[in-house]
Amino acid sequence: MPLNVNLKPSADTYGNSYSFFEWFSTYGKYLLVIFNITLFAFYTYKTSLIRKRALLKEEIQKMEIDIETLKPLALEYNKTQKVTKLVEKARKEDVKPTFLINFLKSSTPVGISIEKIDAKQGELMLTAVSKSPEIFSSFVAAMINEKRFLSVILISSTKIEKEDSYISKFKLIYK
Repeated sequence: MPLNVNLKPSADTYGNSYSFFEWFSTYGKYLLVIFNITLFAFYTYKTSLIRKRALLKEEIQKMEIDIETLKPLALEYNKTQKVTKLVEKARKEDVKPTFLINFLKSSTPVGISIEKIDAKQGELMLTAVSKSPEIFSSFVAAMINEKRFLSVILISSTKIEKEDSYISKFKLIYK
């Protein structure tokens, strides 16, 4: 009669540890693979974020350079807009002579910005800021040489130390 010998130990012999090893040898390795794939995905995502950050930093540096190069143009544009608003205000206040506007447009040298215009009938109060006395004197000479101004009166002129510029107030009487 043949003798059957079972070499596989029963589950009770090793207790719960045997069932864990059996489970791990079948399903656990798949969990490890899934875990490793997840880690790799996170690593790849982190690397892509670092790359995007570096590209954005580069873009910001380029934009800062562009801003610095366009800053003087923007300041000049703002000054022009300011003068335009002042001229529009003067037009609305019913100052008839257009020669005032044309004179200021054509005779104001570069380096002078007109800060304020107050116009009444026959009289114009003008506040201007200049960067140097030479520019200021060329502007005054242009006003004196204009035949339609009956008088050009310098009311005040002060040096602004922190901006290294001069602010002057004029009273122009015109025909």
